[in-house]
Amino acid sequence: MLFTAAAITVAIVGVAGVRALMRDDASSPAAHEAGWDAVAVVARTGGDITLVSPQGTIVGEYEKLGRAAQVEVAGSHLALIGSTSVTLLDLAAETDTEPTVVPIERGATVTRLATNSAHLLLAAGRPAGGEVTLIDGITGWSANLGELGGLRAPRLFVDTIRTDPTGDTIAIADAASFQTIVVDRPDNPDDPDAQPVVTNYAAQPLAIGRGVVVTSQVVGQRANIAVYTAPEATSLPVPSDIPVGGVVADGALVAVTTDGTVIRIRRGDRTPRQLTQLELPVGSTVLEVHPMLDATRLLVRADGYSAVIDTDGTVLYQSAHGLVDDAPTPTFGQRCIVAGQGTRRATLVDALDGIELAEIDDVDLLGASADGCTLVIADGDALTTLPGELDREVAAGDVLAVAPDAAAVVVRNDLDRTYLEPLDGDDEPVELTVLADNPATEFVFVER
Repeated sequence: MLFTAAAITVAIVGVAGVRALMRDDASSPAAHEAGWDAVAVVARTGGDITLVSPQGTIVGEYEKLGRAAQVEVAGSHLALIGSTSVTLLDLAAETDTEPTVVPIERGATVTRLATNSAHLLLAAGRPAGGEVTLIDGITGWSANLGELGGLRAPRLFVDTIRTDPTGDTIAIADAASFQTIVVDRPDNPDDPDAQPVVTNYAAQPLAIGRGVVVTSQVVGQRANIAVYTAPEATSLPVPSDIPVGGVVADGALVAVTTDGTVIRIRRGDRTPRQLTQLELPVGSTVLEVHPMLDATRLLVRADGYSAVIDTDGTVLYQSAHGLVDDAPTPTFGQRCIVAGQGTRRATLVDALDGIELAEIDDVDLLGASADGCTLVIADGDALTTLPGELDREVAAGDVLAVAPDAAAVVVRNDLDRTYLEPLDGDDEPVELTVLADNPATEFVFVER
């Protein structure tokens, strides 16, 4: 069960029912109530973009925006990520609006940070460490974090970044000076006089929230955790078992340690308060902890174990199975997870209350909605969604993209023809083959 392109069976209503592409000079179609109203067909080799509505109308075209290795999207905002720059485009702006181009260091890897889905925050840095460039794909704001922190020779790593759900506050560790740089971005990035507030702390960043910074320093088999509530405040370190990850909730740290203990620490505490003890398998340790649902839930993963807890330490769901293979890293905006049960069985779980929404048995899991609560699966010779089912004729193909509400997919069938295929509503399939003649074509769902 993989969240990757795979051979599936896809609903196609016959050639006569497939709508052809049509030209339309209208500036913008009506917005789709589910949060997307067009598919952006991106030719990554040259940066040409064609927008196609669910009805098959070409509603926008952009040319020669530059070669892109990857594409990220949030609503109407696209980020085309190249080897030396990131090009930002707002599809809701006037068509003659110039895109914003942010230079990045050659050899840098660009990572989308795990904010909620309304934000598009990117970090560009070398795998071996160095300067890291932060880019807001919506406002166009960008900054070099080491430069902001006053570091002469920064050795920053993107995977040490911690952020709040909106990406307004960011923390990153510097391996050269063994300190944490915290950046509070300006509320109005369009104001040329607005400057970020930068504060340096000792140790490594663990969790961050508005007005709260939590750092951790490992000493042998223990850690010293410090909770800061203002830049000028001091904080005595609290000895603890080593935390794997956590979140700031109500001004306090809620974290999970390697042995599965859920703890809470407030500024001024001398010892951690134990909230609960997770029932890990014998010999297992916690490997990952990810905030979900705007920092109100934590997803915990260990060998042969997964759990969802709230910020009071209540265990809402736990399973003697891990997550499915290649499941995407949870974000602040994600609500549902898929816990695996062997190689061909899994359960769709709502992290809000721990309710099991669906059992998945002997199917291929091909993708999910943006919140993770609707799955696109291949069940034998049929494509369907869970929860829900489809009533359509079928033809084999590969899933290339899934809509944020999982109400449509882009598929390429066995005849090497590409379609926008609705999985919900009355729209008919739209053939996109003429726009997808290059293998380096990417499809993303957008809202103009």
